[in-house]
Order: sequence, then structure tokens, then C-alpha cells
Amino acid sequence: MKIKELKKGMLLTPAGDNECFSVWGNGLEGANSRWVKVRTRPSRNWPNYGGERICETKVMMYLGTKKDLNLNVMWTDKFVLIENEIVGVDPAAWRRIKTVTSQEKNG
Repeated sequence: MKIKELKKGMLLTPAGDNECFSVWGNGLEGANSRWVKVRTRPSRNWPNYGGERICETKVMMYLGTKKDLNLNVMWTDKFVLIENEIVGVDPAAWRRIKTVTSQEKNG
């Protein structure tokens, strides 16, 4: 997806059918120390090793930049809401994320 096309409130999903969102980080430094990545969905139950949590949802909402949210973060500029948590987006993940289309919204 093209980052310049992002708008606040936009719904996003993994680009591949067999992909999922994964939230990383220990959260010891607050919300700005956790981030979302896109990975291949594990074939079995995945424990929370190394601070990784596989998300059940396939949709997250774009909230805006660190300036919009008044966050002091060096490593990323874009933030989303996923499973009631505000997290940064791993910059490398954008190539594996797409917008939710109206067809996907309607099921």
C-alpha cells in the first residue's frame, strides 16, 4: 500500500490470505514501545514467546502520525488501533498491508 494515501480512520488488513497481524514488544515503556508486524499465520496455537502476540482480528484502524497523537518516538511515525491497543507500525510491514475494501467490510 502507498503510505501517502493513508487517512485517519482508514481500516487496514494483511495483504495475503494466509497472513496475520502480530504485536511485538514488552510495553515496559508504554504504548510507543509496542509495534505491529505482518507475518504468515502459524499453523498451530502460538504461545507468546519473546513478547510476540498473534492478533485474532484481521482489521486495524489507522490513527495517524506521532505528531497527530503527540508521541515522542524515534523509530516509527505511523500508529494504529488494534485489539484496543495503540501501537506503532513496523515500517517494513507496509508492503504487506492493504486497505479494507467495501466488499471485505460486507463480508
